[in-house]
Amino acid sequence: MLYTKPLTKLSHKDVAIAGGKGASLGELMRTGVSVPNGFVVLANSSNLFIKEAGLQQEIRIQLNKVDKDKVRTATRASKRIQSMILRAKIPQEIIDAITKDFSTLNAKYVAVRSSATAEDSKLATWAGQLDTYLNTTEKTLLENVQKCCASLYTTRAIFYRLEHGLKDSNVSVAVVVQEMIESEKAGVAFSVHPVTKDKNQIVIEAGFGLGEAVVSGLITPNAYVVSKKNNKIIDTTIHKQTKALYRKNNGGNKWVGLGVKGEKQVLNKKNILTLSEIIKKIEKHYKTPQDIEWAFAKNKFYIMQSRAITTFSQDTAGVTDLKYSHILASKRIILSLLAMETWQKSEKISQKFGYKKIRNAPFFLHEKDKEYRVYYKNNYYAYMNKQSYISNVAKLNRFSKIFLESNKELEKLIVNINDIKPVDILERISEIFALTDYFFFIRSEKNLALFTSREQEKIIKLRSYSEKIIHNAFTFILEGANEIMHTVNKSTDSFKKNVYLADYITKSDLIIVLGRDKHNIKDITKKAKENATAEYFVYHNSNIYINSEALKIIEKHVGLKNKNLFAYKSEKIGNVLHGSTAVIGYVEGKAIVIKNWQDGYKINEAIGDIILVCPDLTPEISSGFNMDKIRGMIVETGSTLCHAAIVAREHNKPTAISVSGSGDLIHDGMSLKLDAQKTFSKIYYT
Repeated sequence: MLYTKPLTKLSHKDVAIAGGKGASLGELMRTGVSVPNGFVVLANSSNLFIKEAGLQQEIRIQLNKVDKDKVRTATRASKRIQSMILRAKIPQEIIDAITKDFSTLNAKYVAVRSSATAEDSKLATWAGQLDTYLNTTEKTLLENVQKCCASLYTTRAIFYRLEHGLKDSNVSVAVVVQEMIESEKAGVAFSVHPVTKDKNQIVIEAGFGLGEAVVSGLITPNAYVVSKKNNKIIDTTIHKQTKALYRKNNGGNKWVGLGVKGEKQVLNKKNILTLSEIIKKIEKHYKTPQDIEWAFAKNKFYIMQSRAITTFSQDTAGVTDLKYSHILASKRIILSLLAMETWQKSEKISQKFGYKKIRNAPFFLHEKDKEYRVYYKNNYYAYMNKQSYISNVAKLNRFSKIFLESNKELEKLIVNINDIKPVDILERISEIFALTDYFFFIRSEKNLALFTSREQEKIIKLRSYSEKIIHNAFTFILEGANEIMHTVNKSTDSFKKNVYLADYITKSDLIIVLGRDKHNIKDITKKAKENATAEYFVYHNSNIYINSEALKIIEKHVGLKNKNLFAYKSEKIGNVLHGSTAVIGYVEGKAIVIKNWQDGYKINEAIGDIILVCPDLTPEISSGFNMDKIRGMIVETGSTLCHAAIVAREHNKPTAISVSGSGDLIHDGMSLKLDAQKTFSKIYYT
């Protein structure tokens, strides 16, 4: 009987004997990717161990006592099963095989990692469910192998089996033993953006020291977004890292303070692009999006694991092909159709301000009795939001001067209501709109922080001034046009109070109205009413789409599931916290604060819409309690690629992650509004 097998002799076909992790590592070696050398203690070894110890029937009895809704039963079963396994003696022939293979590695330290035979399949990810022991020495090798076998029956793993219908299936555990890489830097990468589902973007997260700190969400890492098409870095986010996980001299791990080093960027440009090429190679080999763990030591990248991303459900799979993403929502846009036309025209002007050949061509959507929404092209959004574009002070000064001059010129044109110059006014607004996008992007919390306090004050003051002038300009036109339309049509109904007729007229309509062409004004009014009262209204590339046609065009480019994704918030309510987004969406509810998994009973006892707040979304919480009751989740630590984020995406609930201070400031019963947007999340709490 074969008890162990070198990684070099395994492939993706060997999940049944080596588990998902072991089979994947063997497969990666075959592709030429650098993987630390090692071997696998095969699943039949752990099965034989359990059988010879006479534990099979007792394990089955204990599992049958577990009630999914009762944590106590799972905890009791877990303690009993693990205790039996850890007390049992490993058969000598298995010990001999492990010892022999360990000696061939020529390594003082190894990583001992559990590898379930159902792991990383399309059925379940088992992310973070089973145990790993880093920097293991020969002295503790057998002990840690035995602990990995027992980890198949931790409380969290038992609940995970129940949740995924694996209670009665033949799940076994293999154990991977690999040469330990003393990584200088390490982290996680997704070959598809995990939040936006953009298949053309790679997301890399990196931290100093061992990768376990990033994977487990114990630190907030640096984050890099890379375009697959041109292998260019789209976005870079640097977080200060105060401590890192390193190896102890006698084995095991310890936290080490980083000091000034923790303020530096973890990976340089060359590192990022080199790793991106490795990621693309792996994804191409597997022909499916990959979740990858990596390490960097002695100027070389090592891949520690690669598995399929199982959290992209069929409901969201099509979104990866969409070219547009939501950018903003408003309760009302004055002269909405005219504003859309002017906005679109500004895109041509904007190219001279450094937007290169990237054109926005936005989508404007209005649903009856709901807010207006605007959608931007993904490549345009990424270009406008990249750090190098945003933080250029010379660009800020040049644009500020042009922006201020254009607004002042517009202000001069909106003095006399009897002397409206619509062409001049709209031309000036187009010029302002061409730079409004720039000031829109740099005013986000994330980007504003790139400037000095003096520059921030200048940006906010200038943008606020412009918003006031634009509002006054459109109101100026609206008052003149609306008065004429109501006078000509002799309107006496409540339509004037509720919907301004002029909101849905075009520039050419406006000229006719201001010219007081009574015959044509009646036709314009009729058309404006049809537009304003349509269930669905879309404006895009000078075309108007109504109702069913509007739904078709939105489904094709934006996605019907996305059209209602963002709710409009008219004012800041109470206090606000910020974080990264793991799952996009907007929800409201009462806070349930879970400090540890023993507090999970609060979830099952809660009534009404609740939002879970926890330091870390551990598997014990997500698998052990009724997650159907939860509308959304707020996690204090971690990052968008850590285990907690993966679990959040499995449950597909709006989730903010790395929300500093949430555990101290939010308490049970507080009213929460979680606005998890594409690039960042806001949490309003009262």
